[in-house]
Formats: sequence, structure tokens, C-alpha cells
Amino acid sequence: PLSGTEGATEFWTQYKKTIGTGKSEFHHIAASDNTAGLFWRTTVKNGVGAYDGATLLEFDDAGKIAYFQGY
Repeated sequence: PLSGTEGATEFWTQYKKTIGTGKSEFHHIAASDNTAGLFWRTTVKNGVGAYDGATLLEFDDAGKIAYFQGY
């Protein structure tokens, strides 16, 4: 498990190394006062293909991300 700013930086650095250059497009967003669900499709530009995913977010009282889970 990764956490904090350093964990987020590490996650995205490794992710970008894995897929190369890609483009994500959100096709559905569901939100409430302190949560959001983002549904997306990433197309990888180096010809590897595409994949779908979902991100769940929970926000604290200051509006900062308190919980993140990606699928």
C-alpha cells in the first residue's frame, strides 16, 4: 500500500512506465458531498490497446482526498 503525496507520486510514476503514453476519458461521474466515483477508459498510444477502470474517492471536510481506490 502507498500513502500520502510520496505514495501518489510513486504510483503514477510506475503506472506511466508501465503503459507508456495513454489518454484517459471519463464517461460517467457520480458524486455526492464527500464522495465521487469516476468511470473511465484509457487508450494506450503505443498500440497495446485500451482498458476500462473506475476510481472511488472520499473527501475530508477540507475537500482533500481522504481515500482513493482504483479498479
